[in-house]
Amino acid sequence: MRELVGIILLWVVVVGPVRADGPKPPINLVIIGLGHDAVGDFISRVRHDHDVQLVGIVESNQILVTRYARLFNLSTNFFDSSLEDLVAKTNVQAAVVFTSTFEHRRVVETCASHKIDVMLEKPLAVNMEDALGIAAAANKSGIQIIVDYETSWYSSVQTAYAITHDRHAISDMRKIIVTAGDQGPKEAGCSDTFLDWLTDPVLNGGGALTDFGCYGANLVTWFMNGQRPASVFAVAQHIKPEIYTKVEDEATIVITYPQSQGVIEAYVPRLRQPRVPVTTFAKHDFLCFRNTSQHSTSPEKMPEITRLEGQSLSEALVEETIADRL
Repeated sequence: MRELVGIILLWVVVVGPVRADGPKPPINLVIIGLGHDAVGDFISRVRHDHDVQLVGIVESNQILVTRYARLFNLSTNFFDSSLEDLVAKTNVQAAVVFTSTFEHRRVVETCASHKIDVMLEKPLAVNMEDALGIAAAANKSGIQIIVDYETSWYSSVQTAYAITHDRHAISDMRKIIVTAGDQGPKEAGCSDTFLDWLTDPVLNGGGALTDFGCYGANLVTWFMNGQRPASVFAVAQHIKPEIYTKVEDEATIVITYPQSQGVIEAYVPRLRQPRVPVTTFAKHDFLCFRNTSQHSTSPEKMPEITRLEGQSLSEALVEETIADRL
C-alpha cells in the first residue's frame, strides 16, 4: 500500500502548475477509449462546452463504436482506431482517456510523442513502474497530466481543507479518515465491458483497494501537504466472493505519519449511493464532512465551526444531496 500512496505523491509532481492565461480559442480535444462508463456522461457534457472542441474519438472495438455512434448520433467517420490515424488528419491538443487503467501508460507515452496533454480517469496507474513511466514521458515531452480524482472538488472536501489549512481553525491534525464506496459496480448496473476490466486485478490494479482507496490516498496526501508517510499497511477482504471473484471488495488502509494518521475505508457492499465523507481529528477538535458530490469552492458558502455546548469537541457538518448525474 506504500506504492499506492507513492503513486499519488508522484501524481502531485507530474501535474505541475495549471495555466491561467486569458481567454483562448477552444482546445481541440480527443477522447481515447470507450471502455469506461463515465465516457457517456463526459461526451454529453463536452459537446456543449465552449472551452473545448471535440475533434474525434479513438476506439478499436467496433461494438463500442457502433453503440456510442448511435447513442450520440455521431458519424462512424468521427471515430478512429488509433491516435496516430487521428493526429494525421486533425490538430489534437488534449486527450481525455477512458481506457482500462492498465492501458494508461501506453496511451500517455503515445500522447507524449505528439505533445498532447492528457487527463486520465483515476487511478493514475496499476503499479509504481507504470506510474514512473508516465512521469518520465510527461517530463521528457513537457506535457501536462491530470488525474480525475473528482472528490477533490467536492464542496465538503474543499470546506474541510479551508477550515484545517486556510483558516487554521482547529488545532494540529492528528487523524484524517476518508470513507469511499458504493453499492458495487455490478449492482449499480455498469456495462459488461466496464465490469470486465474493472474487476480484473491486472487491468485495474485491484478491486476496492485501488478503485476506492485511491480517493483516500489522494485526499490524505493533500491534507498532509504531500508528506511521505512513515508506513502504510492494509487489510483486504472478499465480502461478496460470489460476485467479485477476482478482486477484493472491502479494504482498510492505515497510513502513519510522525504525528498523525490517515485511515482509508474502501468498500463496495453497503452504501446505496456513492459518497466520500471526510473526518479529521485534531488535538482538541474534530470535523466531519459527509455525503456530498456537489462541486463548489465559494468561500462564502463554507460553514463556520460550531462548538458544541458542554463538549470539548467541535463538529462541522456539511450535508448535501448527491448531484444528479444524468
